[in-house]
Amino acid sequence: MTFANDLFTGRTVVIPGGTSGIGAATAERFAALGARVVCCGLGAAGGPRSERIESWDINVLQPGALDDFFASLNQIDVLVNCTGVSRDRDEWKKEKFDEVIAINLTSVMDCCRLGRSRMTSGSSIINIASMYSTFARQIGQVIRPARERSYN
Repeated sequence: MTFANDLFTGRTVVIPGGTSGIGAATAERFAALGARVVCCGLGAAGGPRSERIESWDINVLQPGALDDFFASLNQIDVLVNCTGVSRDRDEWKKEKFDEVIAINLTSVMDCCRLGRSRMTSGSSIINIASMYSTFARQIGQVIRPARERSYN
């Protein structure tokens, strides 16, 4: 599908988890369509590069980090939640399970909660993850339902 290169000109797209993987690819695509893109996540220095992309190095597990990030934003036209991790079979350990839930589920809810007040009528929230969530049961992961939080 082809879109006009200026489709998102004048719009701000915020992408938690946009510093790597699916989130980084999403950031690059929105920037190519004219959006101002603001990403946050780990490893921001190695994230996508464009004059339209701003990346913040943020650990969603750090108390107050998302609050500070969202407080710096005036307007959000599109919020794309891409935060997510897998700890494979270590997810059976309580501390790893808690960490994955905090990243894959709680941080997404926090982003929606914090972003809502900066959104107007016509704004969008998109929650995405990799296909890994659809076949996790085949490899024994315990928290597959958390990854499916908005896909069914």
